[in-house]
Amino acid sequence: MQRSLFQWPRRTWDQQGGKYMESSCGSVLWFTGLSGSGKTTTAQHLYKLLKAEGRSVELLDGDELRTAICRGLGFSREDRLENIRRIAYVANLLSKHGVTVLVSAITPYREMREYLRKHVAGYVEIYVKCPLSVCEARDVKGLYAKARRQEIRMFTGISDSYEEPEQADIVIDTVHQTVQDNVLHITEKINDINHLAFSGGKLGLAREQAAVGKADKIGKTDKADKGTRGATGSAAGVGRLPGGDR
Repeated sequence: MQRSLFQWPRRTWDQQGGKYMESSCGSVLWFTGLSGSGKTTTAQHLYKLLKAEGRSVELLDGDELRTAICRGLGFSREDRLENIRRIAYVANLLSKHGVTVLVSAITPYREMREYLRKHVAGYVEIYVKCPLSVCEARDVKGLYAKARRQEIRMFTGISDSYEEPEQADIVIDTVHQTVQDNVLHITEKINDINHLAFSGGKLGLAREQAAVGKADKIGKTDKADKGTRGATGSAAGVGRLPGGDR
């Protein structure tokens, strides 16, 4: 089957033909981490790289979606879960048409990420690891300071928990590497995962099951990751909404 990097095998049941039809779908690279960890910056650099290569790619920013399809949702656990479900729905629609989808959203609870792994075809979890103290130091808008003064409620890392991923497919550390090194590392890891998916390995089987709603929990945290350095703030021309995704 013809395929390219960032695509996954997908099987759909052809009732008329009585057999599975092989196709491919775009991958969904989901960046999770604290506010200020470098999720959007890394995703934006990867987006520009893929666009320059002529790939079909879209970037879904959690902050921006809070003012669109997720408008009206608060920051209770239930609303946060609904927020992620809505983003996942859009990501799935794009992915099914072969689009590579980059999602930047805090996604603080393991329950959310388990849902994504089961319901999003081509899901790749990227944990943007960064200490809370560094995220606070990067916060030019003072949102963390407001949260510590209890002016902002349910702020992840301060008044609400961030449950560190235990099964991320890729881990990057934005304290020790450049954003360019991070992007290179992601593409290399995706290439490895892509090879497994199409070679019939365990990961490939799980991806295949995910496409028909029968996914198993898979993946292990990449302990060999050294991480990345210097991914702070947003790229020029892309606005960040104060308190949008917290």
